Amino acid sequence: MNFMSFFHVSFALIFLTVAVILLGRSGFFGGIDTCSEMEYGASRDECFVDVAIRERDESLCDEISDDDVRYPCYSAIAVLKEDRNICERLPKDQKIQCTMLFVNPS
Repeated sequence: MNFMSFFHVSFALIFLTVAVILLGRSGFFGGIDTCSEMEYGASRDECFVDVAIRERDESLCDEISDDDVRYPCYSAIAVLKEDRNICERLPKDQKIQCTMLFVNPS
């Protein structure tokens, strides 16, 4: 595994950890309506990540404008739902990293 792949997988795992922490709370934001009313930008994207993870709904990741936020959103929900088919929504290099999250190291 090269350095960049390691970096991306590490980022996805950190993102997943944060997602799990957020699941234990009521979330930072309200619901989909709250996110939709926000101006485009980082806060709006974070809102959709929060709601997508709370509701375990990968379709909400589609609303995220920043690829660097949207792709880990899909990966986190794929792991949470234990559904590697969600990884198919990602570009090739991101898809590989997402499916690597399902590889059981032995």
